[in-house]
Amino acid sequence: MPDLPPMEAGPYALVAAILDCPVADVTAESSITTHPKWDSFAQLDIMMSLSERFGIPIDEDSIGRYSSMAPIVVLYEAKTRG
Repeated sequence: MPDLPPMEAGPYALVAAILDCPVADVTAESSITTHPKWDSFAQLDIMMSLSERFGIPIDEDSIGRYSSMAPIVVLYEAKTRG
């Protein structure tokens, strides 16, 4: 897994770091089905990062739930704005 930005950088910076692309290339519509660098290996890295940062379990439900930016942003906002 690449070096990840601090939590304050936000969810787009986190996913961009994992996908090894500019933050501008990660949009609200980005997902495993729409972004060319978001493959199953990147999805596992995203899940490991979310698990480490937010304590979410890595299971079949969460892997499906967090395979696009919208729920990742909601999770980030809920956990950081408390």
